[in-house]
Amino acid sequence: MREAPLISKRQLVGVTLLFLNLLIVNEVYKNSVILRLNSMLFICMLNITFLPYIKHKLNYSVWVQSFLYELPMALTFVFLQPKIREVNIKIIAAISIAMTMIVMLLGINDFIKNIKYQYILSAISKKSCVIKIIELVCKIGIEEVFFRGFIIDSLRYEIGRASILVSAIFFVYFHYVNRWAIYAYNFKIYIMQFLLGIICGMAYYAAGLILIPILCHMLFDLSEFIILVKRTQVNKNIVDWNDI
Repeated sequence: MREAPLISKRQLVGVTLLFLNLLIVNEVYKNSVILRLNSMLFICMLNITFLPYIKHKLNYSVWVQSFLYELPMALTFVFLQPKIREVNIKIIAAISIAMTMIVMLLGINDFIKNIKYQYILSAISKKSCVIKIIELVCKIGIEEVFFRGFIIDSLRYEIGRASILVSAIFFVYFHYVNRWAIYAYNFKIYIMQFLLGIICGMAYYAAGLILIPILCHMLFDLSEFIILVKRTQVNKNIVDWNDI
């Protein structure tokens, strides 16, 4: 696979657009909640854009990189305003999971192909597998806190249900500007991510419980969990988790 650029044009465009948006909001929209939302979006975009370049220059560990990459989104946890609604949470969870499985069917061929072939790229130890699974769960949780919890809570009283659409759009866009997006994603995957964003947003908006979107997102990324487990079954090229 060809090396991805450390900083891409689409990332610089994203930084510019969010910076201009921040300036406009600060001048026109005198609302501290909306200003905080746009500030965090801009900070997260800066992080995605320049962190790979910083790591390349300073050459620190991948674990430090993972921590720094997720940190701005994780910090938005303190701004969550969860309010569990008087609804049947079990029904909402069941419907959301069922809808997520339907979306997964759109990419079932890629799902099977990934499970069959991707895990042979490199073997990992069981210890490394456990750590990577924990890391993946944390990453999913942090993304849901940011894209569903933080964004929807910030916009709920301003634009109502339209906040679900906004959160889904940003969910897709932040994947689109990822350094490896040109190799990892295609149009169909973006559509699936958007639909997942809508499902998770609807679940959070209706139930006020962030756990439901987290479960749906984990289900959506099921192939990544399976691949990690399968990589422990490869009997060659075993490397220590500190070297990954």
